[in-house]
Amino acid sequence: MKKAHKVEVYSAVWCPWCTKTKDFLKANKVAFIEKDVDADPKYGQELADKTGQRGIPVTVIDGKSVIIGYDTAGLKKALELEKAFYFPSVLRKKWLFSNCFPGDLLTLGLP
Repeated sequence: MKKAHKVEVYSAVWCPWCTKTKDFLKANKVAFIEKDVDADPKYGQELADKTGQRGIPVTVIDGKSVIIGYDTAGLKKALELEKAFYFPSVLRKKWLFSNCFPGDLLTLGLP
């Protein structure tokens, strides 16, 4: 059985790397708490106090593992995901693989 982790993602709605990080977590069925640093300035201060970081995205796992940026390898390791996968938004919207461009398919659960 998979261990349940407490996952916090410090992000903002305008940040594309934040969106990719949250999409990766959703695709792998990882529950997380989103902390929008623009919507509530206290989250920006909390982020700086916890991690010393001001940039986003930052993912904090179980209060000790800190993943800076969009780092799927780091997320997989910290969350103990054996076979993680991620479908970029272009595939979710179209669902027609024939209409995709080379490079649209980033990771398909391969180690």
